[in-house]
Amino acid sequence: MASTSASASLSSAAATPSSSKSLSGSQVSLNSSVEVTEVQEELVTVNLKAKVAIGRFATAEDEAEMEEINSEVRGMLAAFRAKLDRLRHLARRQTERAAREMLAKDVESHAGQLAGCEKSFRDANLKCILEINKRNKRELLGETDGGGGGGGGARHRATGKRRLEQRNKDSLVQESGRLTDDLSSVSRMLAAAVERSSQTVEELAQSSGTVGETHDEFKTMGSVIGQGRKLISKYGRRETTDRVLIFFAFAFFWACVLYVLRKRVPLGPLDPLTIIWNAVAVVVSVVMNVLGF
Repeated sequence: MASTSASASLSSAAATPSSSKSLSGSQVSLNSSVEVTEVQEELVTVNLKAKVAIGRFATAEDEAEMEEINSEVRGMLAAFRAKLDRLRHLARRQTERAAREMLAKDVESHAGQLAGCEKSFRDANLKCILEINKRNKRELLGETDGGGGGGGGARHRATGKRRLEQRNKDSLVQESGRLTDDLSSVSRMLAAAVERSSQTVEELAQSSGTVGETHDEFKTMGSVIGQGRKLISKYGRRETTDRVLIFFAFAFFWACVLYVLRKRVPLGPLDPLTIIWNAVAVVVSVVMNVLGF
């Protein structure tokens, strides 16, 4: 009865992560958000399976079955720890502070669930051991009474068996109700985790849009700076050309002044052109003498 109810609750809870996964995946995939969602869903699934397996201790008949359940639960808890470490690693990889803090809260929540599962596992294991010991003692006492009392022992065993069955049924009903409540709380926690993941995805999308706008602004500023550099180079060339033109204009002005003075004022030996010509002739003669011509 308990296993049937737990399986039905597990199937209904597993359907929710699948739909939430497709929703998160259809929005956007930024900074391993799909991987984060998958790890969270796997953590919830392992948590549910571990609780269902822990609930099977109440129906264990002997030590062999108890050991089998122990082995199964230990494997699930090991998988739980591995996936929790993976989620913690993904939280540290987040670049946005808000996403990193949100995933850190999820890690703490799942760590609390792991601690609760471990405590329930220890309690259920101890309770199962005590129950098996009590059952063995009752069977031993029943066999002793049967060997000495005949029909009274048979009636005693029948009464004890009915009481044991009734207690088992009551415990199974209680365990089933507890598992149903746990699955409901886990489903609510999963819904809250999916909502936080969607908020994280939206924040990452907004950050990505801001980065894209900043990149476009940088491109525009780069083109403006390039145009300004070209204009500065052009004005530099024009400044050099203006300086050359001013120099030639100044030289032409003084040449005109010297020409007018030469024509208007007789300078004789102080004529600048005569002085320049004589100096050039002297320089040329010296160079020719040096060269041996």
